[in-house]
Amino acid sequence: RLAVLLARGWDPETTDRHGSSALCWAAGAGELRACEALLAAGAIVDAPNRTGRTPLHWAARNGKEDACALLAARGADVHAATKDGVNAFHWAVFGAHVGAADWALRVGVDRHALNRWGCSAVHWAASAGDVAMCRWLLERGLDFSLRNQQGHCGLCKAAWNGHAGLVEWMLGAEVPNVGARQLLARDRSGISPAELARLNGFAGLAARLAAAE
Repeated sequence: RLAVLLARGWDPETTDRHGSSALCWAAGAGELRACEALLAAGAIVDAPNRTGRTPLHWAARNGKEDACALLAARGADVHAATKDGVNAFHWAVFGAHVGAADWALRVGVDRHALNRWGCSAVHWAASAGDVAMCRWLLERGLDFSLRNQQGHCGLCKAAWNGHAGLVEWMLGAEVPNVGARQLLARDRSGISPAELARLNGFAGLAARLAAAE
């Protein structure tokens, strides 16, 4: 169907209401043949949507390593970030896609980059609640004590989102050189991780965190 549309003169840069092109959707789905056809028809490899997400970001978010590699080979800027400062590595981490995250590092995407609010890849992984991804980040030298502009570390993100398993992992001995007291410190508004969990409706997790303080 795509070939028919293109043959009839359909503009490959047509976007949805969010400004995302067909190439964004094709890359996010890992549809390599569709990506190739759109690029051959003149689709812009780095065309961002309204938030600055590029087709490469879509592919990374969904763990489509082959699509990432194809776009990079066709000239996509692997270092591009959204208007909020989110890069391909962040997107892959948020999606808990180790393969795509590893690809991003191999092509030189900054693992320590922060978005406009000071959030690192650790904050993204903690928000998603994936212990395996957090362990992978730890093995690659990411700082779990880093706090964003609100004073939130990864534990705060895990608490706010109710990720009890990740909270237990972070409070355990698996995070070297970062004590529980450091992770449990209050944010810039004076709110503790336990209070963040309680405010978002996770009473059991809030009690666990309060007991650890």
